[in-house]
Amino acid sequence: MARRVSAFAAAHGGAEGQISYLGVRGYRLVLVGADGGWGDVVAPAREPLARAAERAGVTLHDAFDAELAARVRTGPYEWRRMAGMQLAADMEINAPNAPSLLRAYIEAWTRHDIAGVLDTLADDCVVIESYGPEYRGHERVGQWMRAWFAAGGSVDAWEITSEASAGGVLTTEWVFTCTWKGGSHTFDGATVARVAGGAGERITYLREYATTAPLYDWTGRWLE
Repeated sequence: MARRVSAFAAAHGGAEGQISYLGVRGYRLVLVGADGGWGDVVAPAREPLARAAERAGVTLHDAFDAELAARVRTGPYEWRRMAGMQLAADMEINAPNAPSLLRAYIEAWTRHDIAGVLDTLADDCVVIESYGPEYRGHERVGQWMRAWFAAGGSVDAWEITSEASAGGVLTTEWVFTCTWKGGSHTFDGATVARVAGGAGERITYLREYATTAPLYDWTGRWLE
């Protein structure tokens, strides 16, 4: 694996990369060469990919951000393959604060920080859970969070695997782990959000989607 990463870096004048989670399939290291070429390596665990990148002198990014994406010289087909981000070649990533705003929302949840969550949301926000409830406005979101934590709910991990923005629309893919009613639950999902403009930009609309079963590679038969 390290030889493959080193060979890519040597062939493309150096490389940078990002590791993303693929669910049950493992992890993918996406490599972007100094010449704009790209490639990827998939492994069951993150650690071997990180070690291979370190040995090859590849700088890893926390996210496949606008700076890294701008270095890729590809067409629409390749963009659709990149790190599960589903970016079209004509998608403009022009809201540099947007991904960090959605990330701040998620990170505040992992800290159980109600004020931190509300700070990312507009006063008249709408937040929709993947389970169905809709929460309208700061007061209702705060009420929801206080009730959920008081009932024993705990966000144990919320790993962002990709994020992107186009104008005022934000997206993230993630893996979520929580404790609820004494049991641990983990699932893959995604968030779509909209941001209000202006210097004090906040999230006005946020909707979460979740998988209903573990991901797997289909080989001709469906799992029961």
